[in-house]
Amino acid sequence: MSESGTDTAEDIRAMTTLQTARPAAPDTDSLPLDFATMRATAQHTVDFGIRLLPEDLDTAILRLRAHLALLIPEAEQRLGRFSPAGIEEARRRVAADPGLLGPVWYAHSLARSVLTLCAHLGHGEEPSDG
Repeated sequence: MSESGTDTAEDIRAMTTLQTARPAAPDTDSLPLDFATMRATAQHTVDFGIRLLPEDLDTAILRLRAHLALLIPEAEQRLGRFSPAGIEEARRRVAADPGLLGPVWYAHSLARSVLTLCAHLGHGEEPSDG
């Protein structure tokens, strides 16, 4: 954490690495997910992604990847074999990189996956197409 008390891109990258490397904890040991923060981050990225400064866009991407690292195992565990296609789509998006379409499109796609998984888990409204 930086001196200002906010997470830097390096802090978020380290958290993402730790979250994706460790196996999912059993229900009794896991902490509740902060769906409100996840939805707010995702919605902010959808709404303002093209207007974000490059460093803010990088931070948003790292946060969204960290959110998905928590949401995907939760969705798999809670939805079981009835997992929606959104889980596989989220997995593909996390594994991808910005590529030719660029970081704004990539951040937007990660944000849509966060919103979709929150909705599937009953902690958000279905994202609208628009």
